[in-house]
Amino acid sequence: MSSARFVPSKILLFLAVAAAFIGFSACNVHKKIAEKPLEEMTGTSEVQKPDVYLKHRLAYKTFMGKGALHLVTADKDQNLNLVINMNRDKDIMGSVRAMGLLEVARAYATPDSLFALNRLSRTAYELGFEQGTALLQAQIPFAALQSLFTGSPLMPETAPVTGVNVKDSVISITQQKDSFVQVLNYSLSTQVLESLSLRALNKPFSCIINFSNYRKIGIGQPFAYDRTIDIDDNGKKISIGLSFEQAMIDVPVNTSFRVPGSYKVIRKI
Repeated sequence: MSSARFVPSKILLFLAVAAAFIGFSACNVHKKIAEKPLEEMTGTSEVQKPDVYLKHRLAYKTFMGKGALHLVTADKDQNLNLVINMNRDKDIMGSVRAMGLLEVARAYATPDSLFALNRLSRTAYELGFEQGTALLQAQIPFAALQSLFTGSPLMPETAPVTGVNVKDSVISITQQKDSFVQVLNYSLSTQVLESLSLRALNKPFSCIINFSNYRKIGIGQPFAYDRTIDIDDNGKKISIGLSFEQAMIDVPVNTSFRVPGSYKVIRKI
């Protein structure tokens, strides 16, 4: 494990750009409900129609998560602590701490803008959303990166289904929208999403996400507390391990963001 100094450029942008294609309804839960293990989730091993699986998306108005993040790039291997606060379809605030103590980075994103603070260099970034995601090497829309935290598919439920395949205990559903193809792998017995892959048809970009350690949150919705994310953008690779220690929905969240007057502001990269 490398002990290299924390370099915030990509992790800041990763935090700031977390939002998604999700267009599902929200539920009204205002308190944390006792988490239940996946074993208590009963399903059926019979194959259902694709829309039965596709409708399983986390329904929420706000989301708060705390956990550990492991980031690996070509030259960095970093372990960090992460706090994410989100208002569905509106904004995301992410905070990163080193060794669980010192905040080294904070980021804020809306559908059309991205702001980030590098506490170490006292530098602030004010970028357009597309510019920020291009630098991140993950050029997917604002609506597709909130799903990385909520654990839902990156494409909307309404994206056309172009293929269905059943093998052993898994059903694979392929969707295509615009210039992207998404393959979703669901457990037949629990109907939870075990993994997904997203690839671009017009450029060398792919993303693979694996979901595990499902427990129930809110009023009984399955939530993957652990996931791995592997991004390959034209040969430039990022691997992310995300393990939530706490996750709650529909509780008050703080997404406030302020750039200190003493920080150097960068508006173009």
